[in-house]
Amino acid sequence: MVLIFTSCSKTENKNSNPKKSNEIIKTEKPKEVTAKDLIQKFKDSKMPIGDVIEYTAETDKNKFLGRPGQYIAKTDFYDTRIEKTDDNYCSIEIFNNTGDMNNRKTYLENIIKSMPTLTQYLYDNNKTLLRLSNTLSPDQASEYKNILEKQ
Repeated sequence: MVLIFTSCSKTENKNSNPKKSNEIIKTEKPKEVTAKDLIQKFKDSKMPIGDVIEYTAETDKNKFLGRPGQYIAKTDFYDTRIEKTDDNYCSIEIFNNTGDMNNRKTYLENIIKSMPTLTQYLYDNNKTLLRLSNTLSPDQASEYKNILEKQ
């Protein structure tokens, strides 16, 4: 008899449902990369960053900053390996979405095709467009590209 009672007491109720938790799991959005973050990454990677200019809607030379479909942040900087002139700046442009960034990149590529003297390196990653002076060598420009791609 002891055997019968023992085997009966081990019966499990397979139809029971465990209590559902009312716990809310919060997921954090990945931090958006800013131009300031990218400049710091370049500096941390020992890139020769000279003067840095952060633009506002009022100081942006193109008057695109914050306008519909345009960049939402723009920062220029100089690479100290090349002569500092108005034409030798490098630029970081951040957009609300990749579509706006791709439109801007295509626009710049079309200008470069029609006016080769305005050639520059154009690299993108997600919502960031990196524009580098054509005075940089391909190897020097690739250093920036590699850092951008790690974002």
